[in-house]
Amino acid sequence: MSKILSDILGETMTREEALDQIYQSPTTKALFQTLPRQSQEDIIAFIEGRQSIPMLFDPFFNYVMSGPDNIPFVTKFISDILNEELSITSTLPNIQNVVDKINYYSMNFEATMDTGRKADVEFHKMSVAPSNKMVECLAANNIMKQYNRLKEIKGLYFRFDLLRPSYIIIFTEKSRASKNKYFIPHSDKDYIQTECNFIDSANRIQGLTNIIIISLEDYARCHQVRKSGLDAWMTFMQSYSANDVLQLATVFPHFEAIYKKVSHLRYDTQKLVDMYIEGQKLRYLNATIMSTVRSNQETLALRNATCELREENREKSKEIARLNKTIRNLRKKMSNK
Repeated sequence: MSKILSDILGETMTREEALDQIYQSPTTKALFQTLPRQSQEDIIAFIEGRQSIPMLFDPFFNYVMSGPDNIPFVTKFISDILNEELSITSTLPNIQNVVDKINYYSMNFEATMDTGRKADVEFHKMSVAPSNKMVECLAANNIMKQYNRLKEIKGLYFRFDLLRPSYIIIFTEKSRASKNKYFIPHSDKDYIQTECNFIDSANRIQGLTNIIIISLEDYARCHQVRKSGLDAWMTFMQSYSANDVLQLATVFPHFEAIYKKVSHLRYDTQKLVDMYIEGQKLRYLNATIMSTVRSNQETLALRNATCELREENREKSKEIARLNKTIRNLRKKMSNK
């Protein structure tokens, strides 16, 4: 028997019933009314059971991906990214993290692949695309965290060959324009960039870190068909419409479990509204920071252009002075004749 939306998100309710739930608490009602109109309508539609919620909002992503109860979802997500089955053996503390605190979600864990191979996996969800320098810092920081951890455990018995490969997965909403010289396209998926550090670039001897950057903006631009589990995760992140919820939950059972967990928020309107407000704040903060960065970049570019013009003018002035001197010398020679 085919599924219907109420099988996934629960029984539907009317708009009036949804508003009654929100207005039960004067505080929740007041906070709800501070939200933009579209966010209010999205909340009402979700409580009615007509759609899901935006997983790009960091609090909602955190809700379905953080904590021991959500390990199966995280495991499936990372397995689909790496295209390799794995199990998470232990979570690691996010100490010495070089990513700015506005990037709400990150995690670190030890994993065992189906082949028995062990690896460290570090995941970051970022609103903005990382620069090459940030990627290099993440790679260096990841190795140092593993080194310090093993050094503390092994003590005098530590050996460098105990260091194991690491996967640094960066999920970004925006496209990453800059790529380093070791950029490798990821099969047929235009929205993934894979960057590896090489000990010997000529012979392609790979080092410890494998960096995978996934761009939701690139996914939306290239209109990928949902051929794999990873494509489905991209749709899950960018769409919360009834049709996509129903399709994902029907084809991929783990999404049904995620949506059922999310549906609990329909009946906890205080938490739901608080998470929406937190998500809006973080997105506004990110937008403000990016606007400031762009403004500073433009100012710096203008300053550099001005300096270049001044330098060019100085050189031209020197050249003019040299030519004037030459002309004076020629005139002097001519007058002597």
